[in-house]
Amino acid sequence: MDSLFQSPDIFAKADQLKALKKRKHKAKVLLDETRKPWKAHQSFGYTFWVHAFTMEAIRLERSKLDREIDIGSTMKLGAEQYKVQRSQFRAKFVKK
Repeated sequence: MDSLFQSPDIFAKADQLKALKKRKHKAKVLLDETRKPWKAHQSFGYTFWVHAFTMEAIRLERSKLDREIDIGSTMKLGAEQYKVQRSQFRAKFVKK
């Protein structure tokens, strides 16, 4: 047990854990038209994927559109306004 605490790897792992804890309030979402495990909204026809361990921001990829959106912000898709919320490790777009 003492050899584990003397190993330099334990410090690297502790730093990684601290970095993950700082970022855990945001999530990353990839929008993908081809696979459909979960739809954010019926009228989109798009699917949102969340990567739980890349929790810096929601990343929305839609054909040529590539930008980052914070959870809690409002975004406009078409003529409608949506609020971005998080449900477990998924992002949810709620119509305003």
